[in-house]
Amino acid sequence: MTAQDEHTALAAIDPRTVPTLARRLAMVCIGLSSLIVLLSITGIVRAYSPVPYWDMWDGYVGFFLRAGSQGLSALFEAHNEHRLILARLFFYADIAWFDGRGVLPLVANVVLAGGVAFTLCRASLSLGAQLPAATRHAIFALIVGGTFFWSQRENFTWAFQTQFFFAEALPLFAFYLAARGAETTRSRALPLVATACAFLASGAMANGILVLPLLFFLGACMGLDHRWLLGTGLVAAATTALFLWVFPGGQTHVPMLVVLRDRPLDVLHFVLRYLGSPLYFALGAAPRAIPVAEAYGAALVMGACGLAPAAWRERRSRPLRIAMLAVVAYVVATALGTALGRLPIQYGLAGALVSRYSSLSILALLALLIAALPAMAPRASQLRAPAVACALLLAILPWQLRAARAQTSVTWGRELAALALATGMNDPEAISAVYPREAANVALETAARARAAGLPTFGDPTFAKAPTWLGRTVAEPVCQSGVERDRRLADGDDQRIDGHLKHAFSRLGGRPALVLDGRDTIVGWVLIAPRGARRRDDSTPGQAFSGYVRRSQARESELPATSLRICQLPTSTPFV
Repeated sequence: MTAQDEHTALAAIDPRTVPTLARRLAMVCIGLSSLIVLLSITGIVRAYSPVPYWDMWDGYVGFFLRAGSQGLSALFEAHNEHRLILARLFFYADIAWFDGRGVLPLVANVVLAGGVAFTLCRASLSLGAQLPAATRHAIFALIVGGTFFWSQRENFTWAFQTQFFFAEALPLFAFYLAARGAETTRSRALPLVATACAFLASGAMANGILVLPLLFFLGACMGLDHRWLLGTGLVAAATTALFLWVFPGGQTHVPMLVVLRDRPLDVLHFVLRYLGSPLYFALGAAPRAIPVAEAYGAALVMGACGLAPAAWRERRSRPLRIAMLAVVAYVVATALGTALGRLPIQYGLAGALVSRYSSLSILALLALLIAALPAMAPRASQLRAPAVACALLLAILPWQLRAARAQTSVTWGRELAALALATGMNDPEAISAVYPREAANVALETAARARAAGLPTFGDPTFAKAPTWLGRTVAEPVCQSGVERDRRLADGDDQRIDGHLKHAFSRLGGRPALVLDGRDTIVGWVLIAPRGARRRDDSTPGQAFSGYVRRSQARESELPATSLRICQLPTSTPFV
């Protein structure tokens, strides 16, 4: 439909019905936005596992252990090119006070995302004050739905990703508060709080170092007083100098300027894909979506450039407008820095389309939308804006529905990895569910140190106790056969066993279940798969289980593994 056709279609609608239709469309938008938020929370709950995942073994468990021996200096150590100071405060508190189950960082992620949505809605309310109520409500719904879009799955479900939400929220808070402070002289504290947010952003991720210089330039454009400019300029200079002095470099030793000189087109493609990643996921993350995502990224940059002259002219009368464009500039600069740092490593251009980067890309899109609100004509947008908002929310809904998918098999795999790590079993296949297979020994070493320190970092509390059960006898055990396969692990007499229960236990009595030999001696442990957790090509009836046997503990070590029995863990009967 052309613009002329659309105008004709809108003109054909009875003007008396337009407000009613607009309100109904706005209500649909609010319903869709609420559904998106609900689906994201459902996805977080379904994907939740208390087992540390990937970087958490180094940067979460390992950090806590180092903090115990090194003190405060561990808080400032490098993680690749980042200083995850703020996130580490949550990691430390989560292990020290919440049993290391990863709940505190996950809750912080949702709260920070909500703070971003609230701040953007407040900005849209100010810049879109001339728009009809239905249009404003539809925009609110689009902002909230976009902020919780499931393209950010990694950030929502991974307790280690709190720094991404800090890197999104703190720059937005800084620019928004500075703009609100420029609007009225009665709010002298707001620019100071903005400076504090920008300073804290330098402790979120490496890109946080961009925020103070951008805030200083923004404040100068908006006409903040000279004392604030002097103080913020000094803080920016000192923080930048300190960052550059201690900068450890990234994951590659190739200088950024060399990457830009040798691979300019790749840098351009990376930046555009980074900016267009939300659309890439909305289109199903298919290869054909990559050019569309790049075109969207280019449109975002050109849209920001197109709005810049008007925002500059209104920098004193509408400072929030140029503040939103500062948010876009921050995200584009982040995309460029990421491209220069990530292109030389093995993932190359594919590294631009990862889930965790889409949080900032969504922020840039929403900030650009808000900056464009003053250009929207109230009459033309009365029905069109709610309709477009509904269409956009419906477009992202198919990918959002993925959040409702069951993650039982994934969480069971992580629990099996936790059992291997808690009991010191060198099983790279299982450990690969939570740490790179080729570096399984690193996870084993970290887990051993965590065991020695008594840290509750293995998910189920019984995992840490499991090694102490070996060699003990169970009185009147409830057992059954079911071991079908066994294979020897790399270390000594340890074995991996797999099989299926013929009959479900009436009660599990806790996890893991026990492996007993013919004399009722505990020689190992297994995890029984919850309902819905299946391996690929597994058609055998009964609940699957996997676990480990330490043959040195068995009194009948010469018998085959298939003679062992799987027994439920007693709830009250002590071991003999």
